[in-house]
Amino acid sequence: MKHLGVSGFATVVFAVLVIAGCGEGESRALADCSRAEAQAAIKDGDFAAVVSRTISEPAGGAGPRPRVLQLECGDVSGDGVEEMVVRVGNGKPSEISPWAIFSDDDGQWTLALARDQVSADLALTDRGVVETQPVYRENDGACCPSGKRRGVVSWDGHGYTYTPDDGTPEREIVLGSATVRQLGSFRPPSGASGATRAFGTPAHTTAIGSSCLRDWPDLGLAVAFASLGVDPPCAGAVQTISLDGLTAEQAGWTTSDGLTIGEDVETLRSQYPNAKRAGTGVPFVLPRAGTVYVLESTDRFGTHVPVLAARVAGGRVVGIDMYVGLAGE
Repeated sequence: MKHLGVSGFATVVFAVLVIAGCGEGESRALADCSRAEAQAAIKDGDFAAVVSRTISEPAGGAGPRPRVLQLECGDVSGDGVEEMVVRVGNGKPSEISPWAIFSDDDGQWTLALARDQVSADLALTDRGVVETQPVYRENDGACCPSGKRRGVVSWDGHGYTYTPDDGTPEREIVLGSATVRQLGSFRPPSGASGATRAFGTPAHTTAIGSSCLRDWPDLGLAVAFASLGVDPPCAGAVQTISLDGLTAEQAGWTTSDGLTIGEDVETLRSQYPNAKRAGTGVPFVLPRAGTVYVLESTDRFGTHVPVLAARVAGGRVVGIDMYVGLAGE
């Protein structure tokens, strides 16, 4: 696997082999874009690992298991050879349904892109693969989203890039003396309206206890708001921010010291020589996988508080968490 660098809004971590045209009189085997091949791809290999960690198996073997929800065949990269596009899920509304693009490598399907956080319908267009996610605003039921969020995965000549239709392209994490000063073009004091201007409409807005979670799965981004006073949580201020998974990696998030999701531990240590492995990290509303490395911290109310932390799994950074603390906590 090879990181291709940021182009446009984002670039995926997987390299893609572009197949050169055959010489005159030569022929080559083409991979079969079929439901049988798609089903095989979700049972074995790199994409199967993505599916297994994002779609939970039903307890006790009851209920629907992950299956192919959508199969599309078409020339996404513009090289004259069909790609296979596969979306997987368990059929439940609002559940994560990861999807992938497979390229034809001498008659065998090779994983070119995997998207692990989204739940979106896909359409092959002249722009590329268009993702359409349902938008669940506060109080929307799982059956009845009240909006949509779109973006497109396209080939830029070097790799696949993801570009959301809404929001701005800035993806740098900037810290102040004791908090996050800016996340892309989003300044946390601007609250939920500022986040929507920076990232577009969130796909989910959900009250969880005294917190309100807004997330943009296509960017791997979730922001927790809270009101510890009389206002409802979703009218509150920013508590914490979390970036997670392949979609966060593909979005091109980077700290001001150059750490990106997908980097190895050696790179993390070289960029943050004072990083310390910790038992706990930023107290985000929902748990996130990985071993925590505290990169930056501050003392607040006599307590040592992580401000910026990286989560590591399998020797790679899989997430970045930030403490903001504007809700009065």
